[in-house]
Amino acid sequence: MRAATMDDAQAVTDLIVACDIEEFGRPEYGLEDLLAMWRRKNFDLARDAWVILANDGTVVGYADMHYAGGLVRLNNNSCVHPAHKNRGIEEWMLERAEEWARERVTDAPIILRHVINANAPARVARMERWGYEAVRQAWIMHIDLDKQPPAPIVPDGIVIRAFERGLDERAAWMCIQEAFRDLWQHQDVPYDEWASYVIEHKAWSPELSYLAFDGDEIVGATITLNDELGGWVQQVAVRRPWRGRGIGLALLHRVFGELYKRGVPHVGLEVDAESLTGATRLYERAGMRVHEHFTEFRKVLTPALTMA
Repeated sequence: MRAATMDDAQAVTDLIVACDIEEFGRPEYGLEDLLAMWRRKNFDLARDAWVILANDGTVVGYADMHYAGGLVRLNNNSCVHPAHKNRGIEEWMLERAEEWARERVTDAPIILRHVINANAPARVARMERWGYEAVRQAWIMHIDLDKQPPAPIVPDGIVIRAFERGLDERAAWMCIQEAFRDLWQHQDVPYDEWASYVIEHKAWSPELSYLAFDGDEIVGATITLNDELGGWVQQVAVRRPWRGRGIGLALLHRVFGELYKRGVPHVGLEVDAESLTGATRLYERAGMRVHEHFTEFRKVLTPALTMA
């Protein structure tokens, strides 16, 4: 084991892709997704990420940690190559996560968070053995763009247009933060951190990211990525006073239609399966179906004992 370096980026991506294919049948992750994670605010690659190597130097495991919003995250891109599973690497990761949390968090309760494939019984059982409890469910939803999506029906008084780089960044960020305050345990993300993960993502496509306006006021937003893996709606939001009018559906149909014109085969997004905003029903009306199921596990660490 050693700290990860920038030189490991492609090898780590290849590892995550191999794990995705084994678990889900196709890759859901690319190099730029990893680099975006490594650009996170207060993330130190030398301190917060590790690679596990086989004797020949091959990267067979990867883990990274992040502390934000009162939660210590063993991130869900942490994984072990299919050929090296169940040989103790997973246990090392969980043990290291607890050590890292105690080193990093000294002035607050320590709550560890890890999200895994809900349909992997051995992984679920391991989390339970380590004292984690399932607290939330999430879905990856997909739609295959094998036919022309419905044309968007835009409510009266609402205008939808593509994102204008250099003009709309902060307005979109504020709209998304306000809308997301209705999500379970959401905490606002500072603009610089949001921009580093979204706007600076090489797959971000402003021409496929649409905003909804009521007069001069922004009321809805989508942030869309597009690369060789397909389309991905990174964020979709409608502010509370404008919900229930079909704005979210119109935004999605506009995104899907533009991706279809470009020959993109499918598009996905992540959603809280227990969302109180009606997001899952919206995505189903847009033609999306559940593709993958994830469970969020949490564990509260007891304070370390100290010698008098």
